[in-house]
Amino acid sequence: MCHEFERRESHSLLKSAINHLYANAYPNFSAMFFLSEVTRQRFLSLYDYPKDNTHTIAHGNESMFLAAAANSLTKEDLHSRYSLQPHHQVILFFGALVPSKGIPDLIEAFALIASKQAQAKLIIAGYPTKHIDLPALQQQVQQHDLTGRVFFDTRYIPISSIAPLMQLATVVVYPYQSSTQSGSLQVAYAFGRPVIATTVGGLPEVVDDGKSGFLVAPSAPKALAEKITILLESPELADQMGKHAKHLSETRYSWQPIAEKVANEYLRLANNKS
Repeated sequence: MCHEFERRESHSLLKSAINHLYANAYPNFSAMFFLSEVTRQRFLSLYDYPKDNTHTIAHGNESMFLAAAANSLTKEDLHSRYSLQPHHQVILFFGALVPSKGIPDLIEAFALIASKQAQAKLIIAGYPTKHIDLPALQQQVQQHDLTGRVFFDTRYIPISSIAPLMQLATVVVYPYQSSTQSGSLQVAYAFGRPVIATTVGGLPEVVDDGKSGFLVAPSAPKALAEKITILLESPELADQMGKHAKHLSETRYSWQPIAEKVANEYLRLANNKS
């Protein structure tokens, strides 16, 4: 499985050296699997590798978190942590905090709607990597006078908190500036939550625009704010999209057909060598 063959968070001579090492390593593999067609095409444009030995498979669902939900906390357990009341609407970002995920764009989008969406709160939940400037994000929140409306949960989120965190969310937002695919988005689908994602990498192949959520251009806070507003003001639409997301998790992104596709390729390779 070739997921991240480009270093998105590094812009140094080290990046060039690592890419050179990758180029020397890839010919040793009999087959390469990618989590989206656009990623597969990007790989083929960068590396001299046989096209017929590359394959696209979906990122499987994250249903394992559903099994853990039985022993998890409840939504009410998180209310005090995030200073929430039952009537609050939660916009959620969930995942590792890295520059390429566009968190400043999400804060800007929230600032555009905060005055009209008085019951809305933004939770940014995920562990900050060394590449992220967390104080700059916190300063951005202060400059927009959003202290108390935006909560940073910078723990490595424990499994016991994932189910209630998703259940709190009215919408889960992925404002990425670059990406290949998103396991975090599959978590939202597993819990039946509508998503808003950007049109980068393989995300447009996963989000059924207008059905399981919305797609917007990257680095476009105004467009992001408009889509968030639609879901905050249309609970029936949000619920309908969440149900479709759940359906996709259980069907298109079920592990059974994905595993069968990978197994069939392994068998083909084994038969060719016998």
